[in-house]
Amino acid sequence: MQFKNDDDKVAFYNAIKEIDEQLDIIDSAKEQMKNIIDSINNALDLPKPHIRKVARLYHKRAGAEFEAETDEIKQLYNTLKTN
Repeated sequence: MQFKNDDDKVAFYNAIKEIDEQLDIIDSAKEQMKNIIDSINNALDLPKPHIRKVARLYHKRAGAEFEAETDEIKQLYNTLKTN
């Protein structure tokens, strides 16, 4: 691919550098989250998938949605028991 001019080339290069910096931040955050999950798993013997799920729900403030969805799923499952 050819750039129309040097300014476009510089803009592209700068964008790639910024993206690279953000990806480094994301990688670091993921590693830190993994360490936190490992630590609480070891301390409290909680399943790692449960820790991740609760953390995502907490982060998205989606607890009410989760509870409503869970209730609906429970109701549907219970209909299977009556047949």
